[in-house]
Amino acid sequence: MKKNVLLGIVMLLLVVIGGVTGYFMKSGDKVRFVSMTKLYLESSYYTKFQGDLKTLETQSNAQLADIQKGIRDYKASGAEPAFIKELEDELLKKQETLTAQYQEKSKKFDEIIWGEINRILSEYGKKNGIDFVLGAKGDGNIMFASDRCDITEDVLTYMKSHK
Repeated sequence: MKKNVLLGIVMLLLVVIGGVTGYFMKSGDKVRFVSMTKLYLESSYYTKFQGDLKTLETQSNAQLADIQKGIRDYKASGAEPAFIKELEDELLKKQETLTAQYQEKSKKFDEIIWGEINRILSEYGKKNGIDFVLGAKGDGNIMFASDRCDITEDVLTYMKSHK
């Protein structure tokens, strides 16, 4: 009985996959894909934002180093343990605050980058008569596609010329 149910499910999946494939083949739709990771990493925003994040990280590390130096100096001068504990607590709070700021800025940058990529892909697809542009490479949307359908380099060129 279980074997028949499993066989039925497999057959249904094959029919669905065949139907979707047949639809695309019959309709003449132009389907292409891009490497989303490559578009992301090569976008002008990514390069700029990585510099911004590096600057933020450097500034944060300098602030934390100042607090740590203060703690070491107070310890060396024999300050009260309760005061040292307050400074260490301040250091932990500052680390948490700076980490949250970094994560928030990184999230904001991601939203901007993906928004720009989506805008460019939509514009490029319309301009080139493409019906579907699918994202690929690691996100599970496409497990295999012929290289002749890969328009990543074309989109990168387009993206760089339409900042």
